[in-house]
Amino acid sequence: MTSGTANLDLFVKEYLIFRGFIQSAKQFDTELKVDRDKGFRVSLFKLHAFLVVSASFAKYCVEFFYQYISFIYNYYYSTDCC
Repeated sequence: MTSGTANLDLFVKEYLIFRGFIQSAKQFDTELKVDRDKGFRVSLFKLHAFLVVSASFAKYCVEFFYQYISFIYNYYYSTDCC
């Protein structure tokens, strides 16, 4: 880890503690121990971004399909029809 990154991580941790986010600071420490330069590897960043977009798109498709089926059902089975 470069010194600039270490300084930035220390700054973020001190800021979280200063603002009173003790649990967030602890979680930040835990993630730093697990992460190990993951944020600087482009391939892992691209994979993570792709997974997030894919999950969001799948959720959007499910919501759209549900609304479409609801519309069709309401259109054909509504009492106002005819």
